[in-house]
Amino acid sequence: MSDKSVNGTEEVTCPYCGHEQSDSWEVSSGKGMHDCEGCERVFYAEDEIHRTFNSWTEEAELENRIYNNKRRVSMAERSIERCKEAGEEPLDFDLKCLELYSKALESTQKELEELRSKHGTH
Repeated sequence: MSDKSVNGTEEVTCPYCGHEQSDSWEVSSGKGMHDCEGCERVFYAEDEIHRTFNSWTEEAELENRIYNNKRRVSMAERSIERCKEAGEEPLDFDLKCLELYSKALESTQKELEELRSKHGTH
């Protein structure tokens, strides 16, 4: 083990003895001093944060919202139907969810239609 540095590890690792610190998840962001649990020597470590990005079109976002709202409407409808089949009144919660998700679905579908009309896509 090099006595200089250890880079790119998943855990805080002692550059002297190679011991992986058991409390790496507790380490705060930035540079800090550590006492090795293995060899008891002092060393310094810092975290590296790598960010990645995902991006998508406005149309894809609206299509995803429509898909999710359709699923939510369907789930609320099934819950209401099960209550009716059991001879019970549907729960107010399910009725309210159905109303809200239906409105959200309708609104998002309208927004997607307007976007497509504006850009001449279908």
